[in-house]
Amino acid sequence: MSDSTLKELWQQVAEKKSCEAKQKELTAQRDTLADRLKKLEKSKLAEQADVDRLEGHSLAAFFYQVIGKMDEKLDKGTRRVTIHLPYDKAGLLDGLYREAKVENVEYGETVDITAVCTPRIMGQLKDYIEGWQEEKEDWEQ
Repeated sequence: MSDSTLKELWQQVAEKKSCEAKQKELTAQRDTLADRLKKLEKSKLAEQADVDRLEGHSLAAFFYQVIGKMDEKLDKGTRRVTIHLPYDKAGLLDGLYREAKVENVEYGETVDITAVCTPRIMGQLKDYIEGWQEEKEDWEQ
């Protein structure tokens, strides 16, 4: 074999290895996304069961309609908040992208984030939420 043929074969081998590595990486990403999709579908079904229960003809649904709190209960406490994360906590932003609806991110003295969050996420980040106040239960007011 000539040098040019060997060189061409080595290039093809290198390209094949690169493609195999890329395929392995993409397969891992696909598997991760498939797992996440299963978890989200399971969560959606659980949430839908709660909505169906509240919208249905249950005693709880009747009670909430009578006292005018049906929409509040269906809302699940989701709120738009402004979060000021110190840079040493900026890794939490990745979780926000997964768990909340991040609308805006600005970098200044802190990482300033506007996001729509569930009560669970707000509870985890309460130290960084602008104007945070613990919500009181109906019976506490």
